[in-house]
Amino acid sequence: MKKEGKVKHKLKQVTFRTVKKEVRKATSKKPCNCKHSGLVKGQASEPLFYVCLLESEEPKQWEGMICDPSVPNTCPFFKPSKTEEEIEKEVDATLKSGNMGTIASKYPDIAALLWVLSEEKEGDTDEED
Repeated sequence: MKKEGKVKHKLKQVTFRTVKKEVRKATSKKPCNCKHSGLVKGQASEPLFYVCLLESEEPKQWEGMICDPSVPNTCPFFKPSKTEEEIEKEVDATLKSGNMGTIASKYPDIAALLWVLSEEKEGDTDEED
């Protein structure tokens, strides 16, 4: 069994990598991540799609461009809806909540390491479980 210090170090590494992965996912140039993007329903049988809502407060000049994953991600107006700091705080809040179910569903690697650390703190050294 690994020593507690090594497990804590691995937890720190995995947490750092997880945060960076979440930041990459949330700031990638996709319609769902853009501050100016909004979901619109076409006809009843059609799925929802994204449109650019930039300057939509001026309806007579608003072009209402479709912002869809099929459109190349070269939009010059793209702005992530969340900052890197906000994403880091969300991950940190989830981890500090102590709700192992939520942690395990979102971050299974971190949950496993937290479980190992909690077992060591309880003094349970029975390796047969």
